[in-house]
Amino acid sequence: MVHPGETISFNCFSNREVMWTFNGDDEFPRNVKTYHDKHNSLKYVLNISSIKLENAGLYKCFAFHDNTLVFEAEAQLQIHGKLTLNFIKTILIT
Repeated sequence: MVHPGETISFNCFSNREVMWTFNGDDEFPRNVKTYHDKHNSLKYVLNISSIKLENAGLYKCFAFHDNTLVFEAEAQLQIHGKLTLNFIKTILIT
């Protein structure tokens, strides 16, 4: 479990190019970056900087060969923090 503002990295090791997902989608919050480590050809990294509550969820990496899934790993990120609500607009119903 991490706290808001911290940084965390998930590593995925594969001899095939990997794909990452977040809660089943390939769209990530803006503070999430993925890259292939140029010093270790088998290492793929998903880095989350300045963690926010919206980063909580399930992260998966997948490796394919000839369109066949050959590897899958997952990590559940839990964030310990205080939830705050920000009201954008107030609508009065009469």
